[in-house]
Amino acid sequence: MPLALGVKENERIFIGDDIAIAVVKQEGGYTRIVIDAPKEKKIVREKLAEGDLREKLLNHQQD
Repeated sequence: MPLALGVKENERIFIGDDIAIAVVKQEGGYTRIVIDAPKEKKIVREKLAEGDLREKLLNHQQD
């Protein structure tokens, strides 16, 4: 089940011991965040991930 949190600017959220997310600016309906995570963690925006998934499915169907 997803966890929904309300945070203010410059507050941080920790995920485990190696990931931190900070809200650095909120204005005009946008929120700017900073994610501090190990390089081996793949971090992708949702709409980009959907494109990657769609491309993988199309490539798999062509095989």
